[in-house]
Amino acid sequence: MTNDEELKYLEMLDAMAEAVHVIDSDFRILFQNRVVRQWNDGLGLGGDPIGRSLFDAYPFLRSASGTSTGRSSRAGGSWSRRRPR
Repeated sequence: MTNDEELKYLEMLDAMAEAVHVIDSDFRILFQNRVVRQWNDGLGLGGDPIGRSLFDAYPFLRSASGTSTGRSSRAGGSWSRRRPR
């Protein structure tokens, strides 16, 4: 992917109405769109979480019931699963 393609992709993610964050295989936050940033501000979670561990930036996720996060060995990436409502 070229730099221009990557920039367009990130701009598209940032423009989405849904909350989007991208993490790496070590659960480090690589990207958050504006919706997530607005949530962070509303929750009083100051500072830039980019580069931080997902669980350090959002300690309440460690104990969130019904949510599991792990590695997908088949895809070689991360996956997230939420309990149906």
